[in-house]
Amino acid sequence: MMSFGIVDRAIYFVIKTLNMKVSVPNIINCSQLLPAFRALPGNADKGAEDLYRFLTTPSGERDAFLKRNGRCSFQYQNNITIPVYDPS
Repeated sequence: MMSFGIVDRAIYFVIKTLNMKVSVPNIINCSQLLPAFRALPGNADKGAEDLYRFLTTPSGERDAFLKRNGRCSFQYQNNITIPVYDPS
């Protein structure tokens, strides 16, 4: 189970209070994540296609990976919150 910091909890509270929907993450320059992806156990020989499959499949492991390897900001459109990850 992932632990959440105080900022994460505050954002979660606002999203729930306003009844906002959360979209799939938007990942900027996701090819920059390939070295970090290959550093995961068992991924040394994985390629870009494996990375994209990993990033497009919702999981706790993906969420933890993105949290470790990128800065997250949020965009808001109508009633939708879009997490935006930037690995640079």
